[in-house]
Amino acid sequence: MISGILMVIGIFGLLVLGCFFLLYSSEKKRLNQKKHVEKINVIEQTNGQLDNILKQMQALNPPLEKVCGKIDKFNHKFLKVK
Repeated sequence: MISGILMVIGIFGLLVLGCFFLLYSSEKKRLNQKKHVEKINVIEQTNGQLDNILKQMQALNPPLEKVCGKIDKFNHKFLKVK
């Protein structure tokens, strides 16, 4: 009789522990997913900022090429550099 009661109590105890571990793992999974989404958002923001910087730098290319061309002409004309 006592051993039967102890077995029932043990089974319920194991069920409670199992439920606790399942709840804990799902909570941890949810937190990991949230962190993952936040990291993806940060990466997307960084990519957007880098795209803007790239556009700004590409906008500076034509004036820089023009200046480099003038410097090359000066070097060839006055300094005889080839």
